[in-house]
Amino acid sequence: MKNSGFRSVFAAVVLFFVAACATTRAPDTFEVSLADVRFTEATALETAGVFVIRLQNQSPEALQCNGAVHKVTLNGIRLGSGVHKETLALDRLSDGTQTVTVRFGNLALARLLHDLSQTKRVSWQLDSTLFLQAGARSWTAKVSRTGALDLKDFQPVRPVGN
Repeated sequence: MKNSGFRSVFAAVVLFFVAACATTRAPDTFEVSLADVRFTEATALETAGVFVIRLQNQSPEALQCNGAVHKVTLNGIRLGSGVHKETLALDRLSDGTQTVTVRFGNLALARLLHDLSQTKRVSWQLDSTLFLQAGARSWTAKVSRTGALDLKDFQPVRPVGN
């Protein structure tokens, strides 16, 4: 009899913790994408790139992003990571942007430029860690996104007959 009482209490405690854990993490309804890239500062050893990252809240409830780490890879070359420390409020079913600076070595840039001259194509990968909150619940979400851009599509077209 004593054993069954212990089992009942133990089962109730386990059930409580499982239910509590399930309600403290919102579903992964978040998307990231690369919106813009521009290169800014350059020194003898490193170059800075400014990356605009679009965050999309696909949830029916308002969220806020209390910071993020974005790791950037271009043409398979890991450039580096950028951080964003400001809070970004995202209403339900809305999006916003974060601007992050990524500093990378000029050797990586030289490899990237060489690849671009050969392939005329840029493939990118964005691996983001987002620190999210909805009401009193907070959690960390890891989101990855890849894409490609064919630079041949952006070359001026010569008029016919010239």
